[in-house]
Amino acid sequence: MPEQSSEVVTIAKPLVVALPITALLFANVGYWAFRSPVEEPALLATFRGHTAPVSAIAISADKRTLASGSEDESAKIWDLATGKALFTLKGHKQDVRALGFSADGKMLATGWQDVKLWDVDTGKELAMLPLHRGVITVVFSPDGRTLATESDGELVQLWNVETRQLKATLQNYLGSRTSGLAFSRDGKLLATASETEPYPKLPKLWDAATGELLTTFEGQETRPSCVAFSPDGTTLAVGAWRPHVKLYDVQTKKERATLRHTCMISNVVFSADGKTLAMSGAIGKPGEAPEVVLWDVATGERLRTLRPNRKNVSLVGQSFTAQAFSPEGKLWATGCADNTIKLWKLVDD
Repeated sequence: MPEQSSEVVTIAKPLVVALPITALLFANVGYWAFRSPVEEPALLATFRGHTAPVSAIAISADKRTLASGSEDESAKIWDLATGKALFTLKGHKQDVRALGFSADGKMLATGWQDVKLWDVDTGKELAMLPLHRGVITVVFSPDGRTLATESDGELVQLWNVETRQLKATLQNYLGSRTSGLAFSRDGKLLATASETEPYPKLPKLWDAATGELLTTFEGQETRPSCVAFSPDGTTLAVGAWRPHVKLYDVQTKKERATLRHTCMISNVVFSADGKTLAMSGAIGKPGEAPEVVLWDVATGERLRTLRPNRKNVSLVGQSFTAQAFSPEGKLWATGCADNTIKLWKLVDD
């Protein structure tokens, strides 16, 4: 049964604030560009129902469903159109810190100390994978047959979704904590970003079928935080804890561009046509809201900067408790310390 409606908030006027010039390096050639004015994204809805802070969020590819995980040891499945909670998923013994939808939106993976698979249409548990370490990221392959799990215990594994059996463990990776996973559109490649020894600062590409290491991208200046493939699979975006995103040519393995920002990057996603890159992350001042920046991939131009008004968010320290883009970057969901999820509109349809 539906549990609780969302509170829908309409924002009448965008907030525009002039900001100083920011350096941008593109195509390995330095030049200066004016930073775009800050706009306030439209707050579409607030979802209420968790009894503790939200620790993970995911939006399905068809934008019909949102999933949230919480420190209350549950996950919820929400109807994005109505804002109603459809199902509460129980059974985890600790926080739910990892969420991922299959590409068709019919299956949801949730996890932390264990990983469970759920039927999105019924809310029923389908399986539990035999994991023994805390999982912080779960990602389905585009065909839904493989699930990649990233462990807080510094382990990346590939699972057969149908048989629930382990397919491969990424070799040459043990002891190196990852900070991001992404499949290529054809499902043949898996990108990872490593943030600790013995492989610091090095994004890698792996054979998604065998777990074989294919290549390492050089030139990363600081710890990577997230990775994303362009829709055509030709470009890999790598965000970093220090404020920049690097774009790599997947075929030549060479760096194409460095997009500079003023805060650490926690999420990156390409638009459906691959022409725009969205990045998000917390800004450096405590009590301020994080912002989203939209970039023109071809020219490196900063198109828009969006930041929620502080009155519409609850923060812990310098960042939201969780955040996620919709797969094409038009919607942005944020988890807050007041146990709510807020849905923001970044780009008009």
